[in-house]
Amino acid sequence: MCASIRPLSTTSAKQVAFDRRRTSSKALPVIMLAVFVVAYGCLAWTFLATSLHHRGDDNADGHRGGARQDELRLPIPLSTVRNIEAVSRQLLYNHRRQRMGGVKVNMPEKENHSRLSPEAVDRGGGGDPTPSVWSWPMIHIVSTRFMQGQGTLVNLAKSRLKLLEVITLPSLMGQTVLDPIVLSEVYEGTKWEGALDGGQHHGRNVIDVSDPVFIWIIKVDPNLDVGILNELRAMLKPVERFTLVIGSNTNYGIGIKPGGWRGGEASMDVLNAYDDGRVYFPIDDDDGDRSHRMIRRAHEARDDRVVLETRLDADDAVNVDYFVTLQRRALRTLVDRSISNYYDDRVNDYDDYDENDRGSDEYERSQTARWLYWCPKTHVQWNPSSSDGASDSPGMLQVLQIPYTCITPGLTLGFAVGTREKDVPRYPHDKLFWELTVNHNITGTRNKASAGEVVDGNDVHDCGLYPSSRCAVYVQHPRVSAFRSRSLTSAGMNNIETRGKPSLATDDAYDAFASRLWEHTIKDHFGIETERAMEAANFLHANYLGTIRDNLRGQCNHGHSCKISSIEKLQCTIDVLEEESGGVQVRPRGR
Repeated sequence: MCASIRPLSTTSAKQVAFDRRRTSSKALPVIMLAVFVVAYGCLAWTFLATSLHHRGDDNADGHRGGARQDELRLPIPLSTVRNIEAVSRQLLYNHRRQRMGGVKVNMPEKENHSRLSPEAVDRGGGGDPTPSVWSWPMIHIVSTRFMQGQGTLVNLAKSRLKLLEVITLPSLMGQTVLDPIVLSEVYEGTKWEGALDGGQHHGRNVIDVSDPVFIWIIKVDPNLDVGILNELRAMLKPVERFTLVIGSNTNYGIGIKPGGWRGGEASMDVLNAYDDGRVYFPIDDDDGDRSHRMIRRAHEARDDRVVLETRLDADDAVNVDYFVTLQRRALRTLVDRSISNYYDDRVNDYDDYDENDRGSDEYERSQTARWLYWCPKTHVQWNPSSSDGASDSPGMLQVLQIPYTCITPGLTLGFAVGTREKDVPRYPHDKLFWELTVNHNITGTRNKASAGEVVDGNDVHDCGLYPSSRCAVYVQHPRVSAFRSRSLTSAGMNNIETRGKPSLATDDAYDAFASRLWEHTIKDHFGIETERAMEAANFLHANYLGTIRDNLRGQCNHGHSCKISSIEKLQCTIDVLEEESGGVQVRPRGR
């Protein structure tokens, strides 16, 4: 063999050297770009590490600690990181488009998944562009309650409407899952990636044939004041493609009432509202018919799609990257690859549940959940209410974690295909995490438990992941996932004292930290404008006494909080304000 090896001729050696120089010259720009990106990232990280002074353990784990609320001094990533992420996302997207060469990946062909892509839907006869089946492999419902059972309390409605406009609406308008590039990352490695690269998506680039990647359903009191309802309609115009407002005081889903979208109870409530004329938005004939067909498709597809149900109150917000995380994890955790054709063979799975890591990667990938709860691990609490007068500050911010507790904004339940409503345990949001991860934890690798509610021979607390403490997980990415308003418009009055003051005391250092959050972070991560938050805080002050009186009247109504402590705080605040102002004027009769 060695005898067959001969030295290269002079001509061949020159050719090889030339080829190497040419290859090196082509690779040089790529290497320089990589070095630049790494250097830029290091500088940004150094800036982050020094820009926000904080104290306390910024890696506190929700599984540790007592029953108290822990106040955290967390440095939250600044807009610099988002800029780097956006550039990286664009480069990744361009690379994937070049790699695919414009060739679309074939769509799923198995039963129940044969027409799940916007490109594969049956448009119907006569060139009708409206799909006849749901376009996506999942149905994501976001449920919000607004003034249910309190439709005539106008002062309270005005204050809550301002919070919905300033806090809740921007966070949903800014969801990055509406960006086609980000959405293509969610479906990377699946059979939908080709359709997305071909431009079939819904969101900022609206295409009529595609269903929305999430539906926002706002339920209001059927007797809601007409003026408030008209303001709500005008406010929601930018999101009419994925938003409905219906008159209903009936709630299904997480921690409210048994039933939901998977069982058909929630979707039938919406369809019945169409039949009864209780759909208040969108009201345009064309849009109303479009939204009606959309809800009908989502209702009919509920059994053969992954279903996500997210709760979001009308004065709260979620991180703009929150839905991306939920939908990505749902596709990778609730879809059984052994019987599904969702994925290409080249997909690379990963698991970002650091606190629930158990065993090898192969073991993790071999498990598929039948259902799963997601809860924000860390949230920002905002206290805008104060009777001290208009202020140049939007209000106090506190970054919190509550051990073993799921807060309501962003609380999400996911159903795999084949999972029924009765197969899933339901608990109030403040007990849910403890019950699933501690009290009913199944440590084995089979569907066995010594005690618990049994459905068809299975423990209802067994979601298919072991240990079953993984059936409820804290969302850690994005790091701060939710934004809660705590004011005297809140029904539960948690963490609020008389006159709207926050229950947890803060010092000057924390006040400075909160100012930096307003300056750098809140808009980037929740879409909330600092100036608009200040406007809302001042509006609450101007409408302060009327709001508190209405909130007191609205306590203990059906579906609302009935806490003695809340009633006492509201009444005490009214008493203090009336005493300070010298009493409330009593008008003589006939005037």
